[in-house]
Amino acid sequence: CLNIGLLWILALTLILLRREQGRLEWSRVVDGLWLRSPRSPKTGKIGGTVWLWAIPFVLLTAAINALPINPEGPLPRDLPVLLQTDQDRLETFFSGSWGWFALLVLLSFLAPVVEELFFRGLLLPRMRKVFGRIDWVVNGAIFGLYHVHQPWGMPGSVLDGVLAQAFPTKRYQSTWMGLIKHT
Repeated sequence: CLNIGLLWILALTLILLRREQGRLEWSRVVDGLWLRSPRSPKTGKIGGTVWLWAIPFVLLTAAINALPINPEGPLPRDLPVLLQTDQDRLETFFSGSWGWFALLVLLSFLAPVVEELFFRGLLLPRMRKVFGRIDWVVNGAIFGLYHVHQPWGMPGSVLDGVLAQAFPTKRYQSTWMGLIKHT
């Protein structure tokens, strides 16, 4: 169900972008979803060493995830812990189940990419007209609310969405900053 939802969000992103841009040529998609190299807000330099600014935001995400604000939900979702504690159950479930394994791998890559394209690529550049200078804060908050399916993780999702995804994406005008961090 999560994969179907993610595919729908991807389709919605492309539909809305096509309505706005007229056609889905690659150059229009790149501009419309901010899929360009990051630009330094101070010097205007594009790419190169500006990419290194992704590292502090990855570290910030690690720090946010280490905070005690995300209690474990009804089921443990920490894969390394699952591998150590419930290996027999996991092995039984995945034994010969290549379809389930494929869905797990697809979800692992699809979720961060689609979420970033929608929230930071499509919504964030267009939110300034409505929310002004706090558009990145509102974007991160909406991102946190989007995770209502795991309410125990919403505080961390809001904090991470605002500080480590929406802020760098907005500051460097590049969805790649949030995408690198999120992936």
